[in-house]
Amino acid sequence: MCLPKCYDEVNKRLPNGKMKGKERRYGRKNNAFAGRWEKKNRTIIEMVEDFAGVTDWDKHTLIVMLKRMEAKGVVAYETVGRAKHYYPVGKQADFVQQETKSFLDRVYRGSFGEMLTTMVKQEQLSEQDLKQLLQLLEDTEEKG
Repeated sequence: MCLPKCYDEVNKRLPNGKMKGKERRYGRKNNAFAGRWEKKNRTIIEMVEDFAGVTDWDKHTLIVMLKRMEAKGVVAYETVGRAKHYYPVGKQADFVQQETKSFLDRVYRGSFGEMLTTMVKQEQLSEQDLKQLLQLLEDTEEKG
Protein backbone atom coordinates (compact mmCIF):
# COMPACT_ATOMS: atom_id res chain seq x y z
CA MET A 1 0.00 0.00 0.00
CA CYS A 2 1.48 3.38 -0.98
CA LEU A 3 1.80 6.29 1.38
CA PRO A 4 -0.65 9.09 0.71
CA LYS A 5 0.54 12.18 -1.12
CA CYS A 6 0.14 14.32 1.99
CA TYR A 7 2.82 12.19 3.71
CA ASP A 8 5.39 14.06 1.64
CA GLU A 9 3.95 17.39 2.73
CA VAL A 10 3.98 16.44 6.41
CA ASN A 11 7.52 15.14 6.18
CA LYS A 12 8.65 18.19 4.18
CA ARG A 13 10.13 16.51 1.14
CA LEU A 14 12.25 18.64 -1.12
CA PRO A 15 11.60 18.67 -4.90
CA ASN A 16 14.44 16.16 -5.38
CA GLY A 17 12.58 13.71 -3.10
CA LYS A 18 14.95 14.11 -0.16
CA MET A 19 13.73 15.17 3.26
CA LYS A 20 14.88 18.14 5.32
CA GLY A 21 16.61 18.07 8.70
CA LYS A 22 15.11 16.04 11.53
CA GLU A 23 12.27 14.86 9.34
CA ARG A 24 14.77 13.21 7.01
CA ARG A 25 16.56 11.37 9.81
CA TYR A 26 13.58 10.26 11.82
CA GLY A 27 11.23 9.74 8.90
CA ARG A 28 13.63 7.15 7.51
CA LYS A 29 14.10 5.45 10.88
CA ASN A 30 11.06 3.30 10.24
CA ASN A 31 12.31 2.01 6.89
CA ALA A 32 15.89 1.58 7.99
CA PHE A 33 15.04 -0.44 11.09
CA ALA A 34 12.15 -2.36 9.54
CA GLY A 35 14.45 -5.25 8.59
CA ARG A 36 16.38 -5.39 11.83
CA TRP A 37 14.75 -8.66 12.88
CA GLU A 38 16.51 -10.37 10.00
CA LYS A 39 19.99 -9.26 11.13
CA LYS A 40 20.39 -9.69 14.86
CA ASN A 41 23.38 -8.83 17.04
CA ARG A 42 24.77 -6.07 14.83
CA THR A 43 27.49 -3.64 15.86
CA ILE A 44 27.17 0.05 15.14
CA ILE A 45 29.80 -0.19 12.40
CA GLU A 46 27.93 -3.10 10.77
CA MET A 47 24.69 -1.11 10.90
CA VAL A 48 26.32 1.97 9.37
CA GLU A 49 27.45 -0.30 6.50
CA ASP A 50 23.97 -1.88 6.27
CA PHE A 51 22.29 1.51 6.01
CA ALA A 52 24.73 2.97 3.48
CA GLY A 53 22.65 4.06 0.51
CA VAL A 54 19.43 3.77 2.52
CA THR A 55 20.10 6.68 4.87
CA ASP A 56 22.66 9.40 5.22
CA TRP A 57 23.25 8.54 8.88
CA ASP A 58 26.75 8.64 10.22
CA LYS A 59 27.97 6.67 13.21
CA HIS A 60 26.99 9.38 15.69
CA THR A 61 23.44 9.72 14.38
CA LEU A 62 23.01 5.97 14.60
CA ILE A 63 24.29 5.95 18.20
CA VAL A 64 21.71 8.60 19.16
CA MET A 65 18.93 6.65 17.43
CA LEU A 66 19.94 3.42 19.14
CA LYS A 67 20.06 5.11 22.56
CA ARG A 68 16.52 6.41 22.03
CA MET A 69 15.30 3.03 20.82
CA GLU A 70 16.98 1.38 23.81
CA ALA A 71 15.24 3.81 26.18
CA LYS A 72 11.91 2.85 24.57
CA GLY A 73 12.70 -0.85 25.01
CA VAL A 74 12.83 -1.55 21.28
CA VAL A 75 16.48 -2.66 21.17
CA ALA A 76 19.02 -3.87 23.69
CA TYR A 77 22.69 -4.76 23.46
CA GLU A 78 25.32 -7.01 24.92
CA THR A 79 28.95 -6.02 25.08
CA VAL A 80 31.37 -8.36 23.33
CA GLY A 81 34.93 -7.15 23.83
CA ARG A 82 34.77 -3.41 23.21
CA ALA A 83 31.81 -3.55 20.81
CA LYS A 84 28.12 -3.35 21.60
CA HIS A 85 26.04 -5.88 19.70
CA TYR A 86 22.48 -4.58 19.31
CA TYR A 87 19.47 -6.83 18.91
CA PRO A 88 15.71 -6.27 18.73
CA VAL A 89 13.56 -6.70 21.81
CA GLY A 90 10.10 -8.08 21.18
CA LYS A 91 8.36 -9.18 18.03
CA GLN A 92 8.30 -7.46 14.67
CA ALA A 93 4.49 -7.27 14.92
CA ASP A 94 4.83 -5.17 18.09
CA PHE A 95 7.21 -2.81 16.31
CA VAL A 96 4.89 -2.52 13.31
CA GLN A 97 1.95 -1.73 15.58
CA GLN A 98 3.95 0.93 17.45
CA GLU A 99 5.20 2.54 14.23
CA THR A 100 1.72 2.47 12.68
CA LYS A 101 0.33 4.35 15.67
CA SER A 102 3.21 6.82 15.51
CA PHE A 103 2.55 7.40 11.79
CA LEU A 104 -1.18 7.92 12.37
CA ASP A 105 -0.53 10.33 15.23
CA ARG A 106 2.10 12.29 13.30
CA VAL A 107 0.40 12.48 9.90
CA TYR A 108 -3.34 12.18 10.62
CA ARG A 109 -3.61 13.36 14.23
CA GLY A 110 -4.39 9.77 15.24
CA SER A 111 -7.37 9.38 12.91
CA PHE A 112 -7.45 6.11 10.97
CA GLY A 113 -10.66 7.32 9.28
CA GLU A 114 -8.91 10.42 7.96
CA MET A 115 -6.05 8.32 6.61
CA LEU A 116 -8.42 5.87 4.94
CA THR A 117 -10.51 8.68 3.45
CA THR A 118 -7.38 10.29 2.00
CA MET A 119 -6.20 7.02 0.49
CA VAL A 120 -9.59 6.22 -1.04
CA LYS A 121 -9.97 9.74 -2.50
CA GLN A 122 -6.47 9.55 -3.99
CA GLU A 123 -7.23 6.07 -5.34
CA GLN A 124 -4.27 4.59 -3.49
CA LEU A 125 -6.11 1.46 -2.36
CA SER A 126 -5.98 -1.44 -4.74
CA GLU A 127 -8.94 -3.71 -5.26
CA GLN A 128 -7.09 -6.28 -3.13
CA ASP A 129 -6.69 -3.71 -0.33
CA LEU A 130 -10.40 -2.89 -0.46
CA LYS A 131 -11.34 -6.58 -0.31
CA GLN A 132 -9.08 -7.10 2.71
CA LEU A 133 -10.57 -4.07 4.41
CA LEU A 134 -14.14 -5.23 3.77
CA GLN A 135 -13.30 -8.71 5.08
CA LEU A 136 -11.74 -7.22 8.20
CA LEU A 137 -14.83 -5.09 8.81
CA GLU A 138 -17.12 -8.07 8.32
CA ASP A 139 -15.06 -10.24 10.66
CA THR A 140 -15.02 -7.50 13.29
CA GLU A 141 -18.78 -7.00 13.00
CA GLU A 142 -19.39 -10.75 13.44
CA LYS A 143 -17.32 -10.77 16.64
CA GLY A 144 -19.59 -8.11 18.01
